[in-house]
Amino acid sequence: MKVVGSNAVPGALRFKDISGPAGKPDGVIDDFDRTIIGNPTPKFSGGLSQQFTYKNWDASVFVNFSYGNDIYNANKIEFTSAYNVTNNLLDEMSGRWRTVDANGVVIEKFQSVGGKLYAFGAAPDVLAQANANAKTWMPSGLTNFGSGTGGFSYFPHSWAIEDGSFIRLNNVTIGYTLKPKAKIGITKLRLYLSGNNLAVITNYSGYDPEVSVKSSGLTPGLDYSAYPKSRTYIFGVQATF
Repeated sequence: MKVVGSNAVPGALRFKDISGPAGKPDGVIDDFDRTIIGNPTPKFSGGLSQQFTYKNWDASVFVNFSYGNDIYNANKIEFTSAYNVTNNLLDEMSGRWRTVDANGVVIEKFQSVGGKLYAFGAAPDVLAQANANAKTWMPSGLTNFGSGTGGFSYFPHSWAIEDGSFIRLNNVTIGYTLKPKAKIGITKLRLYLSGNNLAVITNYSGYDPEVSVKSSGLTPGLDYSAYPKSRTYIFGVQATF
């Protein structure tokens, strides 16, 4: 079923009617159909740090992890909505419902009549055949801006809630210490190479599962246009006099 204020056309996003004013489905998708669909708090999280030495060599490894938390990937909502005709879409929409056939011929058009949007121009079987392999809905921006009806809203839904569990190889450092025999004022000279954010194992589709772009404690686990963590390599020298 469609959301109040949106357009119901073939290929548009549909939502499940789960409740109403009387506590049961009422045939309308509105605020009564909102429900909790994720938990940003991990079941457990932590880290492991280990240090090793062998003769003049030293090494350290730091790994951190999180398990059981959910992330609201708001990027998937905005960047699959085609909120402007000049905006690109994420790759997830490459298999979307289309209004053109394989030859680029428009087979479904929209027209606003009396404030309501109607689809016309193709029989249902033609649309079904053209979208036999469609995996996702038509971007909601196309059902509004593209039709000339104006107005547009983002509709948060469970598709954007993802498992945020991860394990990250956060840091690896390897060093070698020299003890100069010549009297040059240096008693020890340590050379080291350090790598940060070397690898992440996760099922999260965004750049980084360790994300929360809002400083408020009321919105943890929100990913919206966050820059991914950089991977850095550092070579250094430590001298002891």
